[in-house]
Amino acid sequence: MKNNRWQSFVIPFVLTIIFYRIFLLSLNPNNFQYTDRFHHAYIGILILFVAGLIYEIKKRINMVFFGIGLGMFIDQIFYFFSKGSHYDKYWNSLSTYGTFILMMTIVGIYFIFNNIKYKKN
Repeated sequence: MKNNRWQSFVIPFVLTIIFYRIFLLSLNPNNFQYTDRFHHAYIGILILFVAGLIYEIKKRINMVFFGIGLGMFIDQIFYFFSKGSHYDKYWNSLSTYGTFILMMTIVGIYFIFNNIKYKKN
């Protein structure tokens, strides 16, 4: 029997980052979404918090929300450490490549730990 539990986390995680990148790329650099102080990382942290509180209720559905929340947070983590204006901070090489590398690292770590857990069972 093949273990497809990864789809509940990895697909929402990666798609959330791709969605935000495409959505924000389609906006004008002067759009309020680049200049406001409320970041989608904050919503991601809230989703992670709620997912942690209700983890035991529905684990597979919870993993979807965990993937979405972590994706929202990871998409902006390098933005906070970047320099420049709001638009430049989000699209500079540190933010773009850093997000991609961190995303691939998290997916890799997930598969490693999932394989270890799967082999034990």
